[in-house]
Amino acid sequence: MNNGKFKLWSWICTMVISALGFVACDSSDDDNGSDYPIEYGTPTADYKYMGTVTDKNGKPIEGIKATLVGYNSLTSSQKVAEFTTDKNGKFESEVYSETVATVKIIEFADVDGELNGGEFATTSITTSQMQTTKVKDGDGGWYRGEFNRKADIKLSPKEADKEELE
Repeated sequence: MNNGKFKLWSWICTMVISALGFVACDSSDDDNGSDYPIEYGTPTADYKYMGTVTDKNGKPIEGIKATLVGYNSLTSSQKVAEFTTDKNGKFESEVYSETVATVKIIEFADVDGELNGGEFATTSITTSQMQTTKVKDGDGGWYRGEFNRKADIKLSPKEADKEELE
């Protein structure tokens, strides 16, 4: 092969290999819908969030919006999911696949006002404050398994309601 054809062939191979490398790093259309790159060797696990929201007297509160917020190295915060408490004050999410290093917060907000027993102050907890139970073992590699995270939340009245009670 003469020198000109060798250089052309080397250039073509370099471009093809480079293009394949960029395509392999794209996760915008992956199965779990994440919009950040998944790198080889990133530990993952599946999590389901559940619990009960009550007032200070232990009465269940219906209609409280629970928002799961994620943080990673590329975004300051990102809403992962929202779910609402039922008539028994219970909430339960679907199972979400997450990188283990991602920090999560769940925010609880009263979105219906006086409808379900008064207005309640918004509060939040980190997922590390939740009781975590392993449901399924991992594969022994990067997949850590499936976990349930549970919390019982007591909401306080908003400041205006507290003043009226006193």
